[in-house]
Amino acid sequence: MITVTVKLIGDHKRKSATFSVNLNKEQSLGDLLKSLNLEIFKEDGGLRPDMVVIINGKNAHFLNGLNTKLKHGDVIVIMPIVVGG
Repeated sequence: MITVTVKLIGDHKRKSATFSVNLNKEQSLGDLLKSLNLEIFKEDGGLRPDMVVIINGKNAHFLNGLNTKLKHGDVIVIMPIVVGG
C-alpha cells in the first residue's frame, strides 16, 4: 500500500487541511487529484492556471505534471497561486 500526505492550503472552500491518503496501487498525481473532487480542474481536464501543486517541494509542472507517479511518503501540497504587490 502507498500512503501519501495531502496538504490543502488556501481557497478550497475556505479551509486548509492536512490528511493522509492510502492508495492501493501506484497512481498518478492526476488520478489522486480527481479522486479528491476538488474544484481545481479546467473543463479540458488540465489544472486551472491559478492553482499550483507541489510534490516533495517541487512544482509538479516541472516533474511530469498530472502524469507524475506517486510514491510512498510523498507530500502533495495543493494551493492557489497568490499574486500581489
